[in-house]
Amino acid sequence: MARNAIPILLLVLVIGGIYLYQAGYLSGRESGLVVAFQKIAEGENAAISKRVNYRIQTADELAQLWRDLNMEESPPAVDFSKSEVAGVFAGLAPSSGYGIGVIKVVDSKKTRTVLIELTRSDSECGYKHDAVSPFELIVFPRTTLRLTHIDQPVSVQCPQQ
Repeated sequence: MARNAIPILLLVLVIGGIYLYQAGYLSGRESGLVVAFQKIAEGENAAISKRVNYRIQTADELAQLWRDLNMEESPPAVDFSKSEVAGVFAGLAPSSGYGIGVIKVVDSKKTRTVLIELTRSDSECGYKHDAVSPFELIVFPRTTLRLTHIDQPVSVQCPQQ
């Protein structure tokens, strides 16, 4: 009887492990409810020289950020009673091939986590381009949850000259 229980126990452990991995508990990924978002702006010339994120909750804050970014067009209309904007900034990078972008937004019980991909050129790039300061702005449903982020660095091949 005990011999028959071992394969069943192993099967339960494997299935439980798969469930925990898929749920994000064993993989380091954030788990929870995925939140829809929309990119409203991106660029490489932010006047922000350090790695930082901003939470914009009013039309005045968005208008000020839009001016600071020297955007040519007007800011998009955002209903701040229902939505808010997040700005992710990579900071000053020495050359092209660097970037930043939101991969996913996830709500858990106490936090909203923004997963951010930071792309970097291979360190062996032997030539210089103009410095860049990549950024992306997204809009998503307004929340009272604490906002946090996880950076996921990704190396890419050197850009073509």
